Amino acid sequence: MNSLTNPNADAIIHGSTTHLTVSPDENLKSDNSADLTSKNESADLSQTEELISIGSQNWMRKNLSIKTLTNNAKILHAQSDKDWKMAFDNKIPAWCNPHHDETLGEEIGLLYNFHAINLLKTNLPDGFRIPTVADINQLGSTLIGSPTMFNIFKEENTAHTGCSYRLSLGAFSNPGKEMLYWTSEENIFYTACCFEMDGTAVNIKKMDKNAGLFVRCIQEDNE
Repeated sequence: MNSLTNPNADAIIHGSTTHLTVSPDENLKSDNSADLTSKNESADLSQTEELISIGSQNWMRKNLSIKTLTNNAKILHAQSDKDWKMAFDNKIPAWCNPHHDETLGEEIGLLYNFHAINLLKTNLPDGFRIPTVADINQLGSTLIGSPTMFNIFKEENTAHTGCSYRLSLGAFSNPGKEMLYWTSEENIFYTACCFEMDGTAVNIKKMDKNAGLFVRCIQEDNE
């Protein structure tokens, strides 16, 4: 299994598993390490402390929480609504804690605007990448008709549904919303593709690049 630690970054992964958003064409998978793995044969899903395997895909169990980048790249820590608005006005890569609550950020991961995604791509734990729309479509296809698999991603985060994303102008989502996750793909110049998991389907959406969403990484395919 590839290490989840990037020796060049301070951050790594925090938070619990959560909902994924995409249209009903997606797939999910995890690692089969012997002593850490419990398997649900009917769902074709295996779990470890760090990975969830569904179908042919291995996903991180936790949301990304990288704060420090290599190569002197800068990513703003938006510590207030004013900071987030400044990032919006200037199209600056930025992250924030959900509700500006550091403890919550440690539990469920950080929110990033899409301007930060290209910087994050080169600072991820070894062997992982930000998913593409094709990855999400595969995930959705695998999850159709498998409520148990949907719940595996959602169950650890049920206590934190009060923060699912942040709008571009700074407001955090209302309680009860599903978490939104960035893909690596832009749509048009001011929007990018993201996904959510609503319990019955994985839905692909488009969001303003200045919005703050979570990031869940997928393991690179083994050659």
